[in-house]
Amino acid sequence: MIASLLGAIIRNNTLDFHISEIEGDAILFYKYGTALPVTAVLLQFEQSI
Repeated sequence: MIASLLGAIIRNNTLDFHISEIEGDAILFYKYGTALPVTAVLLQFEQSI
């Protein structure tokens, strides 16, 4: 079940974040460059649920 949920999170990474690591039930993402507006990150989250 957890693997399925983690897979869904990775597939919905529309902002092209890089994966730093996957540990247990957490995925740590990062992205170099100018910080994205918080609204863009929240929109990605809202569109995935």
